[in-house]
Amino acid sequence: MANNRDNFYNPNYKPSLKKVISFELKSRIGKLLKSKKNFITNKKFLNIGCGSIRPANFMNIDFYEISFKNPLSFLPKKRDNFVGLDLRNEKLPFAEATFEGVFTEHALEHFYPDDVKNIISEIFRVLKLNGVIRIIIPDLEKYIKYYNGEIKHRNFEIYRNKNEAIWSLTQNYGHHSVWDFFSMKNLLTKIGFEEVKLLEFGKTQNVNLKIDRNDRSWNSLYIEAKKLNFKS
Repeated sequence: MANNRDNFYNPNYKPSLKKVISFELKSRIGKLLKSKKNFITNKKFLNIGCGSIRPANFMNIDFYEISFKNPLSFLPKKRDNFVGLDLRNEKLPFAEATFEGVFTEHALEHFYPDDVKNIISEIFRVLKLNGVIRIIIPDLEKYIKYYNGEIKHRNFEIYRNKNEAIWSLTQNYGHHSVWDFFSMKNLLTKIGFEEVKLLEFGKTQNVNLKIDRNDRSWNSLYIEAKKLNFKS
């Protein structure tokens, strides 16, 4: 937005009909072509909503990599560290208690709250006992504090006014939910997680989950919790 400050109707706030249809078609095609069996992996860690960041020691998950411009992209691909999935309505394709840790950064806000509940429930299922989930999401409290004049940061200056900062948090880039520590802690606890902790950038209970992006630290909330039982 900083490079186009006079364009009130930023295109990232409202997806075009073409993009919506394309997304849903890719989802349908991906589901038809994917393997119906659980993936067997020797990876100890899972990265949900990985984007282009795909650490070699993680099994990485993001939306199906299908391009209508490239027919070859429709062919099933065997990869040892990436799985295409529509997290809105598909279960994680792994057996119970597969991973020691799960990382997700700036992904859950793209889902409606009920979808987030289902995703975190699935994460609980595939975590081993004493496994850690590390959640990084935009922090509603930081935006409220900025709106109220309690904090400042140069990155907030991309917005033309304080209202636009809230607008961006709640609607930009396909955001469908907003979270603060207490709302996420409440959800994690209901699902069965324990020892829910508020942390900071780069601070983690499992050094293997330390893959935070520095450029997102200014507006992020860092939460970790443990699976100490099999109740979900």
